[in-house]
Amino acid sequence: MISQPLIPSNKDYHNENLKKQIAKCQPHSEVILTKQGLTDRDMSIVVDQAIFQRKCTELWLKQNSITSPGALILADALRHSIELKELYLYGNQISDIGSYSLAQALASEHSTLTRLSLGSNGITDEGARYFADMLKTNRKLRHLLLSTNKIGDRGCLHLANALIYPNTTLERLDLDSNRAITDSSVKTLAAIMKINDNLMGLNVSGLACVRSQAQTTPEVILSNPWHDRGFCDPDQYQAALGRCQNGYESCDLFIKAFEQRANIEREYIMAIQNWSKMWQNEINESQEFGTNKKTWLAAIRAGEQAAYTHTDIVERIQHDVIDQMVAFKKQNYAKSIIHIRKIKEFEKDFENLQKPWLKLLSRINDAKESYHEKRRKLKRAEQAKKIIDSNTGASEEEKTEAQISVNAYARESATLRNYGNVGVFPIQVDNDDNLQHMIAKRHGYRSTFKNESERIEPGFYQVYLDTHKVKVELTATEQIGVHRYPFDNVHEKHCMILIDSSYALPLDGCRQSHVNVDPNKNEITGSIFFKGFLSRAFGGVTTYFVITFTNWIDFGVWTQGRLMNRQTTADGCSSGVYVMLLANQQQHLFSEYMDHIYIDLSIWDIFRTQVPFLILHDSKRANDIVHSIMLIVEQGGYLPKWPLANRYTNCMIGSHADIILSNLIMKHKHDLYFNMTQILEALRIVANKVQKHDSRFDPPTYIKYQYVPFDMDEYSASLTLSYAYDDWTIGNIMYTAGLTDEAQEYYDPSQWFENIFENTKKNFCPRNSTGNILCPSSEIEYLIPFDYRYTEGDA
Repeated sequence: MISQPLIPSNKDYHNENLKKQIAKCQPHSEVILTKQGLTDRDMSIVVDQAIFQRKCTELWLKQNSITSPGALILADALRHSIELKELYLYGNQISDIGSYSLAQALASEHSTLTRLSLGSNGITDEGARYFADMLKTNRKLRHLLLSTNKIGDRGCLHLANALIYPNTTLERLDLDSNRAITDSSVKTLAAIMKINDNLMGLNVSGLACVRSQAQTTPEVILSNPWHDRGFCDPDQYQAALGRCQNGYESCDLFIKAFEQRANIEREYIMAIQNWSKMWQNEINESQEFGTNKKTWLAAIRAGEQAAYTHTDIVERIQHDVIDQMVAFKKQNYAKSIIHIRKIKEFEKDFENLQKPWLKLLSRINDAKESYHEKRRKLKRAEQAKKIIDSNTGASEEEKTEAQISVNAYARESATLRNYGNVGVFPIQVDNDDNLQHMIAKRHGYRSTFKNESERIEPGFYQVYLDTHKVKVELTATEQIGVHRYPFDNVHEKHCMILIDSSYALPLDGCRQSHVNVDPNKNEITGSIFFKGFLSRAFGGVTTYFVITFTNWIDFGVWTQGRLMNRQTTADGCSSGVYVMLLANQQQHLFSEYMDHIYIDLSIWDIFRTQVPFLILHDSKRANDIVHSIMLIVEQGGYLPKWPLANRYTNCMIGSHADIILSNLIMKHKHDLYFNMTQILEALRIVANKVQKHDSRFDPPTYIKYQYVPFDMDEYSASLTLSYAYDDWTIGNIMYTAGLTDEAQEYYDPSQWFENIFENTKKNFCPRNSTGNILCPSSEIEYLIPFDYRYTEGDA
């Protein structure tokens, strides 16, 4: 008898986070605790809080660290719970010992569990025997999932013997990816399905005996018209419906093929017999005699005897193939009202399944159409501007409006729009009505300019605004931005500066804004909460600002287009401050930000060229960039891919912060403030573990295959190449730190790029989990810059 596992003592053990997480779940519903790092000691808490207090109906404990003692605790709960219907334990270490505990609990007449998932738990034939014994008495379990274990033919036979019993309620048995199961066991289970009417599904896909190499060659896959089309793509389920609807004709086609084969065998038999008869007569009528004659006749008769072998083949084709297919056709594809009704039901089910995806697809298409419509509007605006500019009778106001339209549509059609927060606009107005009109028009205070008036230098920008007759001069120190606005003298015009606290890119990005005026300090403070192209992924960003003037003679605020003179506060996404200046008074505005800290880093775009250039020519700035990256690690726990506003975006691929770190360290340009221990630990995590934010593709799976399988991530070729480069740079850092053995652990994977190189086509191509490589099928595909197999064509 198997020894029971020891139940871990929980006398002084507490897990408040686990209790809080379970408390958030609704009673009588699902409790999902997947990938929470749970151990056997946590199972008592799970049983008490989730099963008995919340009375959950589904309990998800996938991919934790639960072993046989934890399974024993769960098994004891199954004997007393009447609410729990589904238990998911995929990806733990339950083993045969834990299987015994669970099987004993399910054998109880009080068990109510209908679905048990135990995939990837190290279960062998012995564990399969325990579940087979349970199935002989259990009357509740409908789905038993045992995929990706170590079950072989012996365990398969135990399960088959249990399923012979007609009173078993099991509807689905999943043995996917148990590599030790052979073809004979699959045939045995298939035979059981014929006598067990309850068993509706038997999943043995992924077994070596099921899928032959000829069926999975790249040529066969790419020649399939349904290849690379998702089942949820519009109307793609028609392939399955077509098979159901046309199954009768498919069976007839198959029967016809083997009837022809049987006729060929019959004709061969007749030809052999005629040949034998003819040559026996010839020999008998010849002058041969004695031993020669007997030998020749025996050889001729031996050929005739061979015909009887083909007679046996004809009988087997008729009995084992044709008759079986006729029966199969009659049973499954009978031309009847019932068959037609079933197909209609299938079609309805498929349509319902597609509805959520079609809604999302509709939103994607709407976004595409919106983008293209904005591009069309921009093109029309540019054409209109050309016409107006060429019209000598056009007024300056018409030309200004045309330029403003072009600028507006250009911004609207731009991508990756973030920031551009807090608009500062120097203007000249005639009176309050003129100012009111500009603000009410929303951004009516914008101005045209000529490119030849621009002066652009490192750290300095200058331009002349034609509409408001003012020169703009911008520069910055490491802590402040400096604005200077020399106005031209315009008779009876008032020089003003508008602070639009709700301005952001995109123009509709503002969600909340606030502004406050301190007239004693000539200071304006405020904030704007907005959502841009990337920042919307983590809920938005709040930007705070402080602006100080050298002097002003009057001020006010506006909200919703309404001016309020001498008021000091305003809120909402249509608010701001206006400040009136003395004529010819030059203004200096200061905007604070954090010194030497970069909270936005498009690492994908800068790791190849900009950062290497800075390391050679401005190592101080390069060090600030790396320190900023490590501050993100310190605050967020992980190396970032493309941080925005000090938040993770998961934008682009790879973990190329590794490369930036390596580049600085290998060139010996890093300063004395580097925390090498922190850097090494961050690199170990990004290369070997699944990060909560900005993670690589599942590192354990990547290490298992030594490439990223295409059927698990469509950008597999680019990911594999990126990780090879990343690991090489990690190895360099480890070597520099004196960790030569650990460095080799990263140098070895850096060569895995060779696993996706196709020598015939001389190209890096994705490879799927079965080992088949899928290169572009034509020369034209190589020219597509955004091929679905690659990220921005980088492979």
